Amino acid sequence: MLTDIVDLLDWKRRIFELYAEIRSVSDPEAAWVRWREVRDELFRLHPQSPLPEEARAGFPGVDYYPYDLELRVLAEVEPAEPVSLEIAGSAGSNVRFTRFRPSPFRARRREPLARALLA
Repeated sequence: MLTDIVDLLDWKRRIFELYAEIRSVSDPEAAWVRWREVRDELFRLHPQSPLPEEARAGFPGVDYYPYDLELRVLAEVEPAEPVSLEIAGSAGSNVRFTRFRPSPFRARRREPLARALLA
């Protein structure tokens, strides 16, 4: 039990570090590639991987769409009063979230996403 908690905290720490790292990269595509590499490594090697242990060694990586700069969005974080919400989770449980800063954004792509992905 304690090992699981420590492993989960390590997973979260690595993800937080990953996001800090990629925010400092000036090339968005290079940041995206790095994000994928680290996530795939965590899926393959970390004790908290969502993959069954027997599937990890041969895991080739998550299958993503190719990088598309037009699908990248930048958002401004705005001040707001915190709002607590309960969202339905798996296995009939509820998960409490607190919205504390909305980040509205506008997509650059003019055509519908489904059409763009089928092109």
